[in-house]
Parts: sequence; C-alpha cells; structure tokens
Amino acid sequence: MSPTMDETKGQPTLMSIQTACLHFGGPLLTCRAFKQCGPRPLRGIANSEFTEAVNALEQAGLGKVRSVRVRFAPHPVQVFIKQKPENVNWPSDLCSQNDYRSKYNQNANKCISTAIKQALIDANFIPQGMFPDV
Repeated sequence: MSPTMDETKGQPTLMSIQTACLHFGGPLLTCRAFKQCGPRPLRGIANSEFTEAVNALEQAGLGKVRSVRVRFAPHPVQVFIKQKPENVNWPSDLCSQNDYRSKYNQNANKCISTAIKQALIDANFIPQGMFPDV
C-alpha cells in the first residue's frame, strides 16, 4: 500500500469571498445563507471573514450592510443588500456587470427567511413589494 497525499488548499482570500458574495443568487445575503449555499470551498469561513468581506463590498459601493432584529433570533441578523446593477459604478475587478446583473435578478436564496425580509422592509432598508412572498 502506498501513501497518498491530498492536495492542500489554502485559506480563502478576502477577494475570493467578495467575488463569491457578488455571485450569490438574489439581492440579499446573510452569513448563514452563504455558509449553507455558497461555494463549497468557502462554506467553512469564519463569521468575521464574512463580515470583513461584506464591509469591504459596502466600502466599494457594491451594497449595504444592515443589521435587523428577527423574532426568535438571539442576536441581530447582519444582511448584505446588494446595490441595484444600474447603480453600480463599473468596472469592478470582482465580477462582470452581466454576471452581477443575472445573479442579482435571481430570487432570494431559500435560506433568507420571510421574517428577515419583513424586518428589512419594516426598517425601510428594502422597498415594499421587492419579494412576492412577503
């Protein structure tokens, strides 16, 4: 029997996490949704890495980070609300305008609950009628 060695994988970079956030389907993103449904190699990132990535995206004008209280949740939920594609200054080195537009226009991920969406609407972070299920 000969020893086998798996290829080692490096720690995800801030840029790879940011790119994955922008390629995540729908206009909203939470850390929980990212960890459950994001790219497999990035699902193990720490909450602080996700927070750092979305805060950097906010600084770049690609969205807003907002915190909302959701019923039965012990802590406020941090949500990254993507900027509408027509309001983004391109070019961005993180993803193409066409990719961003197609991902933004997808339905919100199933991990983003109706309660989170309603809390965002109640706080005037997103417009009423943005989601058909709310």
